[in-house]
Amino acid sequence: MMHKDAIMDELRQIELDVVEGEKQLAEALLIELKRLNEDTTRVQAEVDLMRKNQIERDQSRQPLGAPRSQRWPVDPLRKED
Repeated sequence: MMHKDAIMDELRQIELDVVEGEKQLAEALLIELKRLNEDTTRVQAEVDLMRKNQIERDQSRQPLGAPRSQRWPVDPLRKED
């Protein structure tokens, strides 16, 4: 059981790293489009869809009784303040 938990923890970390990378790429693309005075509507819609899908995946994985400290972030694509 412990071996399975370690693998699941590693997979969660890999997914968080991928989500963070996607977030950074999307933000860079939005910045570049804005710099070029291009329309950002399509890219912003894709970013919003990615965020929505990630939230749904995270919520479906969280056991209802798990303490908040053991739950995934509610919105890993949300820009940090």
